Amino acid sequence: MARLCHLSPPAAPPAPLSLARTRILPDNYLGRLGAFMHLRTFMGALGAGFLVGCASSTGILPAGPDTYTISEKYAPIRGGGDAAEREALTKANEFCTQQGRVFVPSNMAQAGAVLSPYGPTGYTVTFRCLLPNDPAVATYRLQQAPNVIIEQRNR
Repeated sequence: MARLCHLSPPAAPPAPLSLARTRILPDNYLGRLGAFMHLRTFMGALGAGFLVGCASSTGILPAGPDTYTISEKYAPIRGGGDAAEREALTKANEFCTQQGRVFVPSNMAQAGAVLSPYGPTGYTVTFRCLLPNDPAVATYRLQQAPNVIIEQRNR
């Protein structure tokens, strides 16, 4: 059985819309937008926190008269051993400069798992802060950390 629908006469054409009324927003739209912005800010801060957590430092520690040491460790995603080396040397140099002294490294070595697929992720520097006119400044020799193990087998 067919149903007949009552057709009403066509309605008057709608009034032209102004630019202010072209988008109809739900009543709680701004509340949801604010919550989204807070969530976005929180997630950004959380991501930055994870990146900051991928590095560690001993800070500058005294290791004798006018001698100090610093160790830095960076995750591979933050640059690994290269970034750790750059940061350790920069901090050591700034430390001596603030005291009006000259940075003289005595031992620099990579630290961490050397055989890991990402290479070493840390760097350690032992250094001295000497007066600019100290004769050791002109004649210092950098000592490399041993990188070879010699094994002697007696028969």
